[in-house]
Amino acid sequence: MAQPTTVKDPLAQRVTVWIGFPIAGALVVFLLERLADWIAGLEWAPFQGLFRLVSKIPEPWDVIGAAGAGLLLGLFIALIAHTESLLVEVGDTEAKLTTDGRTRVFPRETVTAVCLSGKDLVLFGPGTTELARDNTDADPGALAAAFASHGYTWLPSGDPYADDFRRWVDDPSVLPEGANGLLKAREKALSKDDRKDAAELREELARLGVAVRDEKKKQYWRKTTGA
Repeated sequence: MAQPTTVKDPLAQRVTVWIGFPIAGALVVFLLERLADWIAGLEWAPFQGLFRLVSKIPEPWDVIGAAGAGLLLGLFIALIAHTESLLVEVGDTEAKLTTDGRTRVFPRETVTAVCLSGKDLVLFGPGTTELARDNTDADPGALAAAFASHGYTWLPSGDPYADDFRRWVDDPSVLPEGANGLLKAREKALSKDDRKDAAELREELARLGVAVRDEKKKQYWRKTTGA
C-alpha cells in the first residue's frame, strides 16, 4: 500500500505568511509609533488618548515595544491564515481534509470523483452529491497527481454540475423543506466571516439534498440526487 500523499499551500505562500506577515506587522506598528505625536495633535483622529500615551514612552522602549507588538500581531494573523488553509492528505483507503482545526475523513469507497471548481476542491459522492467543497491555494497539478496516484477519479474539466447552480434568493418554494432557513442562517454566518458555522450549515444542507458554493459571500445552490 502506497504512503499517503500530502498537499499544502505553495511553499512561497507559506513563507510569506510566516515571515512576511510578522515583518509587515512590525513595520506598520513601528511607523504608527513614529507618527504618534503628529496623530495625537489631530483633533479629528481616533484613539487620541492611546497615541498620546504612546508618544510619552521614552526611547528606546517605544521602538522596542512597537516592533514587538507589531511582530506579535503579524504572528497572530499568520496563525489564523495557517489554520484556515486547507491541508489535503490522500491515501489508498481514505482522503483527509483539514481546515480550521477540524479534520474530515472520507473513505475511498464513498468518493466517486474529485475536481477543482475555480479555487474550490470538490469531492463528489454517489449520484450528484457533494461530500466536500473547500477553498484551496494548493497547486492544481499537485492535487490532481495526489488523487490520481491513489486511484481516485480526477475530473480535469472541473465541476460537471457547475451550470446547475443558481443564485440563492429568499424563496422557500423552490427548495427542499428546511433548506431556505439554513441558507438564511448561512448568509448571516458568511457576513460575519464565521467559517465554522458556515461549514456546519453546508453539511446540514447536503443532508437535505442541496449543494452550495460561494462567490464573494453570495450563495449559489443546486439540488442533488443519490444522497
